[in-house]
Amino acid sequence: MSLKTATQQHPPPSSHPSGNDNSLDDILSTITPREGRLIPLRTKAEVEHSDPRIIQAYSIEIPQNFAHDILKAVDILVRDHQNDHNSPTQPTTHLPHLRRLIKPSALPSHLRPINPPSNEPTLHLLIPPIPSLPLPTLQSTLSSLLPPAHPPTIHRIDIPLYAPVSEAQAQEWTRRFWPCVYRNHNPWGPQPSEIAKGEEGLRGCVGRTMALAREVGREARERGVGVGVGAVVVDEGGRVVVGAGDARWTNEVRDENRKGSGDPTAHAVMRAIAMVARKRREVAAAQGQSPQTAVSSPNRMSFSPPSERDEQRTGKETQQATPPDQEKPITTPPIFLHPLEKTLYNASPLHAGGYLCLDLRILITHEP
Repeated sequence: MSLKTATQQHPPPSSHPSGNDNSLDDILSTITPREGRLIPLRTKAEVEHSDPRIIQAYSIEIPQNFAHDILKAVDILVRDHQNDHNSPTQPTTHLPHLRRLIKPSALPSHLRPINPPSNEPTLHLLIPPIPSLPLPTLQSTLSSLLPPAHPPTIHRIDIPLYAPVSEAQAQEWTRRFWPCVYRNHNPWGPQPSEIAKGEEGLRGCVGRTMALAREVGREARERGVGVGVGAVVVDEGGRVVVGAGDARWTNEVRDENRKGSGDPTAHAVMRAIAMVARKRREVAAAQGQSPQTAVSSPNRMSFSPPSERDEQRTGKETQQATPPDQEKPITTPPIFLHPLEKTLYNASPLHAGGYLCLDLRILITHEP
């Protein structure tokens, strides 16, 4: 789940002692938590469907005591007409987010009849559009079901094809088009329950962690290797796993004029993921397991016992991992740019059986 924080601007946090022996608690005590609120980032599909796709449908006012028979007859007519014309099921025939029968008082103001209502109670029926169903056929069917005193008058109306993704959007579309129902379901992105769960897990630590990410990015920028972007990875309990700053201007991609995008593999998030991968390997090696024999699944990482060939190939790597500050990194810059990154790396161990950043959360200050 992607989240961004809308934060208020604060003065830069006070400088913390950056020696290798500092504990995480000492560092956090010098950092002022940021204030703000969590805002879910919309997916591409959510952005594309933020405005309703408008289609035309029909509505008709009918006596209330005829509603059941007419609704059943219209549905049969729509289904039979599609079958007779070998027409595939149209997505417009299934509109569960729109109410089929509503009272006149529930109509949007622009659809309410000008004439005063009759004494007999009526309902307004929404009829989904079927391109292969001629309007005269629909008119004839309705005429045969209604009494002569109530000849059918069919109106064309605009309706939203897609379901609303929030209660506020449902209310807006009800006012603009036709009564909509929000079913607490998002077909274009993460479900509201997932967002609520993610927010609950971050609420207690997000201010502190965002301030820490800013500090990690600041230290990398002051060393002239990045653009001040910082990322911190936390577990489900809010404990810090790793922290990394942007390092796009290191080594062979260093440019004194800081032009271009630098090394994209040295983005703060990429470096943080590489550090998590390194910690996963350390957990496996500490338990006498070979990372090369790891078998992954969508939900968990399990390890098979190393075979004799694995032991011959990996040698001492199955017993002891290379210290992270001596390892040739996955990305261009060194595994640690400054002591703060190393302190965060050693702050909390990872549990065995994980897979990269699964069940972890990445918080990033901003995109460059």
